[in-house]
Amino acid sequence: MTSLYKNTYEDFLRDQVRKHSHALTITLKNDCSSELLLNRRIRLEATIRHLLHRIARMCYRNRQKRYGLCIGCVTVIETGHYLDRLHAHLALACPVGMKEDQFQATVLLAVKRCHSLGTQGALKRITDDAGWASYMAKDGSEAYSPQCSQRAKP
Repeated sequence: MTSLYKNTYEDFLRDQVRKHSHALTITLKNDCSSELLLNRRIRLEATIRHLLHRIARMCYRNRQKRYGLCIGCVTVIETGHYLDRLHAHLALACPVGMKEDQFQATVLLAVKRCHSLGTQGALKRITDDAGWASYMAKDGSEAYSPQCSQRAKP
């Protein structure tokens, strides 16, 4: 990947990650490396979309369905060096008016209740959004998942 292209992609992610409060890393529970990589990625993307819907439902209650509210999310899916460790990095935006510790507890509960996610999950506060965007950009633009990335609708 050329340096100019990498910098452009990193700038794109930095712009997307701005104002996001939490970083989440997740894996699938039954991730078999002998299964086709595309099938594994499709399953992970479907699980992430389900997780995001569940988090929004827990944050907004009935307003989520009535007004179509959702939390902001930027997602990249990495395969690992040998295509054997499929995992996703997410940048999540805390909803306006919700305390960050309450949002963190909500996300952890949603991850715990999602049975298809593995136990190797980590949720941390984003202190440097440019640093997190740079970390997310390390596998290139092929890792970006537009199906699992969304702008917040408060």
